[in-house]
Amino acid sequence: MNNVVSASLVEKSPDSHLNQLSARAACRRLIASGLSIRTASAISRQLMVASLSVGAVATFSPSAVADTTNTIRLSGTVQQVLDVSAKELTIEVPLDYSAISNLNVGSVTVRSNASNGYKLTVTSANNGVLKKTDSSNSSSTPYTLSYDGAAAVSLSGTAETPLVVENKTSTNTDLKACATSAGCSRSLTINVKESDANNRPAGLYRDTLMFNIIAN
Repeated sequence: MNNVVSASLVEKSPDSHLNQLSARAACRRLIASGLSIRTASAISRQLMVASLSVGAVATFSPSAVADTTNTIRLSGTVQQVLDVSAKELTIEVPLDYSAISNLNVGSVTVRSNASNGYKLTVTSANNGVLKKTDSSNSSSTPYTLSYDGAAAVSLSGTAETPLVVENKTSTNTDLKACATSAGCSRSLTINVKESDANNRPAGLYRDTLMFNIIAN
C-alpha cells in the first residue's frame, strides 16, 4: 500500500518526474561514454539529489518568515544646566554717620534645569564686613545682605561656611522659569546700621561676594 501512495505522489509532482527522466538520460550517456552500469547509476542518483536540493532552495520564499512589524527607538539627552552670573553695580556707600537701608548693589541671574532643583550659596571674602582698602588702616563696617527681597542676613562666617540663600526643589512652581535662556534675576541689597557707620575714616571700603549654584 505504501508503494501505491509513493507512486501517486510522484505522478502529482511534475518537477520530480522531470528530474527522474533527466537522471535516466544522464545515466545512459555515462554508460555510452564507457562507464559501468553501477558507476553510471550512482553518479546519476547523485545528480538527481543535487537537482532536488537546488530546486528546494530556489522555491524558498523569504516572505514566509519575514517580520511584519519592527520598531525604531528614539532617544535624546538634555544636558543639565547650572549657571549663575552676577551683575555688579558701581556704587558709593555713604558711610557718613547715617544708616543704609536696602541699597541696591547688584543682581545675580540663575539658570538651572536640574530636575530636583538647586541650591544657591553666597560667600563673603570679609565675612560680612566692608574693609578699608588702605593697608595702613584696618577700619571696617559690618553689613547685612538681602537676597531677592528676603529678610536681611549677616554674612559672618561665610568665608568658611557658605550661606544658602536660595533652595529650589522639584515641588517649586517657579522652577521651570529658571530653566529658560534668560534665567531668573535676583536682586541684591545691603543694609548698614547707623551705629556701624559712625566715626569711619574716609577711604574705599570693599567686600567680595561669591555665589555658587549646585544641583539638589
